[in-house]
Amino acid sequence: MYKKNETKSTASPNCNSSKILETKQGRGPLSKFTCGRGLFKGSLRSEEMKPTVFNASKEHDSVNKGVAQRMAKYQISQDDKGICGFTHMVQMLIDNGKITLDGFNQTFKTSTAFADEWFRVQIAHDRELAQENNKKVSATALNQSLKFTGGFGDEFNDITLQELLNATSWNWARRPGFALTPEAVCDYVLRQYGMKMMIQPYHQNKSIDQLWTSKTNNLGPGMYGIKKTPGAGLNGDEIQHYVYIDKEGELMTWQLKGQDAMDALKQAGFTEAVVRLYPK
Repeated sequence: MYKKNETKSTASPNCNSSKILETKQGRGPLSKFTCGRGLFKGSLRSEEMKPTVFNASKEHDSVNKGVAQRMAKYQISQDDKGICGFTHMVQMLIDNGKITLDGFNQTFKTSTAFADEWFRVQIAHDRELAQENNKKVSATALNQSLKFTGGFGDEFNDITLQELLNATSWNWARRPGFALTPEAVCDYVLRQYGMKMMIQPYHQNKSIDQLWTSKTNNLGPGMYGIKKTPGAGLNGDEIQHYVYIDKEGELMTWQLKGQDAMDALKQAGFTEAVVRLYPK
């Protein structure tokens, strides 16, 4: 969950890349990733939550260039937290006309505030679901992502779903990151913004160069779950970070874009794309 990074989910050897999942609106349990693509199962990765300082001058330059100009969507920050899923979700919503950059800046201003709204919505949803069912909530976006986040180390594995429902918010000072499952991203943009999504797991992972070489040579617009070699999880096949490619073919992550973003990903050790999330 790199503070210039976040999330993870796995690719089963038996998963067929032609099996693309459409997300459907619903109030019940969150459907699990298909084809054995599960949640994080072990192996602590607290290191992935720590700030990364590579390419600091490049990142600074990219932001400073925007000071005298209107901020671009690639400059939306992760606020030095492991919240890449939220940051790239915002960029995807802007790119698809569900919100505007100005609207984001007026309503949320930061990725953290957007994440706080996600928690508010999901906590309210799970509370209502628990009351209706008169039992503990299990396979929801919030609970599955909470389990997913717990794989990043002890500091992220010290709170249960019920404790979070009682707390009503996420303690960023204590836990400076939160990892979204692919389903959680798609579920939220559908329910809150009416944007239907597709989940495309890759049977054979795509190389980082296949993911993006240029604005005209890439895998297409969408959020991508990527990993190192090996990745997270017991089998080393779970995603560790999200990036975004916009409709113009621009790769973005960590307030960098294009080749600068790709250079930073390679320097951080990322090698493969595991799954694509994109609007239907």
